[in-house]
Amino acid sequence: MIQAILRIPYGKAIDPGPETDIGSLIDAAGLFVTPVFVAGDVLVTQDDAVGDDNIDTLPSLDGTRVQLAISVAEASPPAACAGARVITLDDQTSPDAWLPIQVRIETEDHPLAYDTKGCIASLLGAAAGQTATNVRFTSAPQNPPVAGMYVECRKVGNTPRSGYVKSYVAGATFDITLYVAMPDGAIDDTWTIFVYADARAPTQVVEHEGTIKTLDALDTAQDSQHATTQAKTDNLPTDPADQSLIIAATDALLARHISTGARDRINARETLGLTITIGAGAHTGTAVLASDQASKALDGKPGLVLTGSNAARAIRFTSDSDGSGAFTYTDWFGDAFGTALAENDTVQVM
Repeated sequence: MIQAILRIPYGKAIDPGPETDIGSLIDAAGLFVTPVFVAGDVLVTQDDAVGDDNIDTLPSLDGTRVQLAISVAEASPPAACAGARVITLDDQTSPDAWLPIQVRIETEDHPLAYDTKGCIASLLGAAAGQTATNVRFTSAPQNPPVAGMYVECRKVGNTPRSGYVKSYVAGATFDITLYVAMPDGAIDDTWTIFVYADARAPTQVVEHEGTIKTLDALDTAQDSQHATTQAKTDNLPTDPADQSLIIAATDALLARHISTGARDRINARETLGLTITIGAGAHTGTAVLASDQASKALDGKPGLVLTGSNAARAIRFTSDSDGSGAFTYTDWFGDAFGTALAENDTVQVM
């Protein structure tokens, strides 16, 4: 007898179509036939795995191709059937209009399926007690979930919701606590809960939970820091028109720096590219008595003489300029100039 095998999800009714297409039947001459099915022509294994009876719905045809219809009951073989049923198509007339064929229906993805695919439990969710971190069965699952196993909740037309078992409690209710909340929230009694003996060890899941706790702690610390910063910035003017208050405070702070001889990085940076004009006085090869740039951060910076008898020579400032613009300097090598800088000479700070 000709054999064929179909794999289908456990407990799922399947209408005639490509998924249950078993091809065309042939007669004794090897020619395709267009069968007319009647009661008794198509039998299916019963729950005792011994007898057989009429299939719930006779097959359909797509041209000469035969497409089976499988009901929920037929897709849900009990343990006695080891997850599979056999459908026999055998013409009851004589001689046979087609050669007999047997189709083995093997189920999958369920604890009672022929191929469990690792599934150890599959039940509807309970109507109450569901949260994003607690999944409740309607009754005792086929096998008790264990920490680290993978949980997937499914409903037709919805994205599956999943997580990992942290603990399982059986009693008046049957509850799985998840390590991490399902992002899309709780399910209800229209969802089916699947539990798989996942390859990931519970210790790895525990480590994952520890990482999440660490991230949560960092998030809490960040929130605290944000609150502290927010409290300080709340005291700043909220209206751009009040920016004068900030300017006044900044000017007061700058004046304090200048009065104490301090120089911050901003002041130091502002002297770059500055042009200094030498004022009147008996200047020497290492000191200028006056200039037009008072109280500038010059110490340690190089300069280039732009005009005068020393034009194009490099100098090095060895002090800041004081309140009258006076400063000290040397040549690039730290020696005194043979010819001192003179009144109206100009120097650019580099």
